[in-house]
Amino acid sequence: MDRGSETMGPVAYFSLCLLGCLIFNPSLAGAQDVSCPRGWLPFQGYCYGYFTQEKTWMEAEAECQHHGPEAHLVSIHSAGENNMMSYYIKRYHKKNSPVWIGLWDLEQGKRDDEVGQSPTSASASSGA
Repeated sequence: MDRGSETMGPVAYFSLCLLGCLIFNPSLAGAQDVSCPRGWLPFQGYCYGYFTQEKTWMEAEAECQHHGPEAHLVSIHSAGENNMMSYYIKRYHKKNSPVWIGLWDLEQGKRDDEVGQSPTSASASSGA
């Protein structure tokens, strides 16, 4: 293997791991009976969308923003939201590959925008 191939290895692996985008869009939230776009999942007054295009974290976050100024990769804040996301991902994401989500910094009370600079591994559990 030449030096060029060794250099491309991690880059190729990183881009292949970035499948899926789960969007949380508070601007689509409203009353109890929220009306979400077709194919989106309503949950507790918010809309969640799942997309399978291969993207980096930054590209996935930018894609989410195309759906509304306050749309972001989802940050999970409760056990109920975690269970719903786990079910939703298992139902629609048939591949055994990662899905991007956003992360929330509890100490600073804001999105952790430095997340996505490198891959993070975690497993989701439905609690069942």
